[in-house]
This record gives sequence, structure tokens and C-alpha cells, in this order.
Amino acid sequence: MSLAPPADRRALVRRVYFDLLGLPPTCEEVEAFANDKSPNAYEKLIDKLLASEHYGERWGRYWLDVARFAETCGYERDQVKPDVWKYRDWVIKAFNSDVPYDRFVLEQLAGDELPNANANTTVATGFIRLGTWNDEPNDPNEYKYDRLEDMVGATSTAFLGMTVKCARCHDHKFDAIRQTDYYRMAGAFWAGFIEPGPREHLGGPDAKALGHTGVFGWTDRGKEVPPIKLLKKGDPNRPGAVVEPGHLSMISALDKPLTVPPASAKTTTRRLQLAQWITDPQNPLTARVWVNRVWQYHFGQGLVRTPDNFGFTGDKPTHPELLDWLASELVNPSVLPSGERLNSASGPVLNPSPTPPLNGEGLKTSDGSAPPSFGAGPRERSYYLYYFTESGLEPLPNPSPKRRGA
Repeated sequence: MSLAPPADRRALVRRVYFDLLGLPPTCEEVEAFANDKSPNAYEKLIDKLLASEHYGERWGRYWLDVARFAETCGYERDQVKPDVWKYRDWVIKAFNSDVPYDRFVLEQLAGDELPNANANTTVATGFIRLGTWNDEPNDPNEYKYDRLEDMVGATSTAFLGMTVKCARCHDHKFDAIRQTDYYRMAGAFWAGFIEPGPREHLGGPDAKALGHTGVFGWTDRGKEVPPIKLLKKGDPNRPGAVVEPGHLSMISALDKPLTVPPASAKTTTRRLQLAQWITDPQNPLTARVWVNRVWQYHFGQGLVRTPDNFGFTGDKPTHPELLDWLASELVNPSVLPSGERLNSASGPVLNPSPTPPLNGEGLKTSDGSAPPSFGAGPRERSYYLYYFTESGLEPLPNPSPKRRGA
């Protein structure tokens, strides 16, 4: 497989406009780029489009799909979620403002617990309660745990690419996620308004609890909340031992207990600590999951073809070194001095060399050559084999690609 031939300028400008803005360029914009002979014409075009307000409208849609955004509750009555549109606008503004990615995560999981929390950061916590809401469940107690599962599942797949919710009933069948890990993560959301409440609250806190009016957000019930118990086989009628809130043990370097909230705190600060754990530079998943999504939205498929599942049953990266490099650029940029920002990952993807080729499909290194094995070979399934040791999760030496198990 060889690289695609260079695209002419008129084709390239159309591709970039549709890719970044979802809108075609005007005839004047096409001709302006076609006639721009400056050596940095392409870079100027990319910067112009990243600065457009339409960029956030286009790319915010991708995140809204990941976040399971909807303006109604679902089920029979399908009520409108009041003020949830403010979360949509928050996402668009975050992309257009080039918010640092760690801040993007922190505000969505713990915008109400940040030191400088305000109505805007609390709007971001709408992410937690974007799932469906049934105001008349057959079993309110069971539904409480179903909602908890939705919150754990949405958080773990969106930010970590791991299917943690599969461990609600038992240890994960394929990945190194214990059942206790599920309840450790769930403890962060258990502290919130997970109990069935008044129908008009749509499964969340009221304005008094949030401290803001006109906000569809999330917060804790208080600083002290009842403990969460492991459910035998996930059955709410079979509670087991108490599980202390914490992090996934599969990342042993970051497996440490949560700290108690400070005396001045109004919440448990569990979600804040969860968000800080997710955005810790030592977390090997967060940056890779994000840049993989950026690659997917630019080129149709991610370097990991299963963007919500980086685990055993997900696909192996087609180009692991490229995925690692992009993730490194997000955390410690060398190509663009932009840091961990939402659209900074688009820079190295769209503009990988000082003199970029006019090519909508191919990617070249700084010397103009193709990256090693850039043409993807036959699709391979991933076989990540691990075993537990006293020090944490370790890879299985020389795993056979035919073996299945964790």
C-alpha cells in the first residue's frame, strides 16, 4: 500500500473545511487558499479554522455522542430536561476556548467541587446525569443501582476506554477489573442524589442543593454519606461487605486510598479525586483514549478501532508508536506549544511536519517519508494478558496471540 498522491489546493481546502467545521468553504475562500503561495499557507488555514466558532459546534457534537447527551429523559413520558442545553453550550464553548483537557475532565466530573466552582463549572457536571431517567420504575431500589451503573459506565468508557460497568456482578471476564473496583469507582457517584427523589427533580439535586438556579447539574448529598456495599451478583437484594471508595487497582502506580475531605468542604470530594486520578500524567489510558478519538473523527477510524474499549476484547492499535507519540504530544507538546488542550491534538494530526504535504489522506514524517508500516495490515484482534501480583497488575510474559483470558 502506498500513500495517496498529494491533493491539489482546491481539494485540500474543501476537505479541511468539512473536517473541522462541517461546512463547505465559499468560492472566495477556496480561491484565496489556492492562490496563497506563502510557505505556511496550510498552517494559517488550520489556525483560522480552529479559531472559528463553528469548530466547537462541529467537534462538540462528537463529545455529546460520547457523553450520551439528550434533551429529554426517555421512557414513556420523555420529559424535557430543563436547562440541559446549557451543558451542550458548555461543550461547544470548551472546544472553541481550547480548554485544557484535564480541566475539561475535572469540570464534568467535579465542577461543583473545584476551589473556584461557579454556575458554569456546575453546568459541566450535567455529564453525570445525562442518562435516561424513569420517574416511575418498577423497583426504585434496583433502579438506583442501574443509574449508578450508567454513571460508572459512561465515565469509564468516555475517559478511560475501559468497560468497568461489566464488573458490577462479578470480576470482569476479560480485563483486570475486580468487582470491588467497580464499587470503589461507584462510590464517587454514590455520594450524590442517587436515591429516588421528587418527580420534578428528574433524578438529581434541586437548585438549593446545587447552589445555583437554572442549572442541570450534580452534587453530593453532603460531606458524610452512607457507605456503599458490594452486591452479590449485582443483586440489590443481596448486599455484601462495605467497599471503601477508591480507584481502579489495575493501574498499580496510582492505586492509593482517597483522602478525607477538608473541614471546609461541603461534599465528599470523591468525584474531584476521581477526576484528578483520571487526569494524572501517570495514567496510561487517558491521553491515549482522547487522541484516539481525535484520530477517529479526522480519519473515520481510530488507531484503536474500538474507541470505547481499550481492553482485552477491544482491537489492538494499528500503529501503537503513533498512538503513543500523539498521547505524548497532548501531555508534553513539542510540535505545538499548546499543552493538554482540546484541539491541540488536531495540530499534530493535521500538520505533522514543518512543510506539510497537500494531502488529505496521507501522513508523512518531518523528512517527507512515510511512518513505518503506515498502511494498516490485516485487522488483528488484541490479546492483552495480565496477571495479578502483590505489587499490582503485570503483563503476562510472551503471551500467545491464540490465548484468551485475563
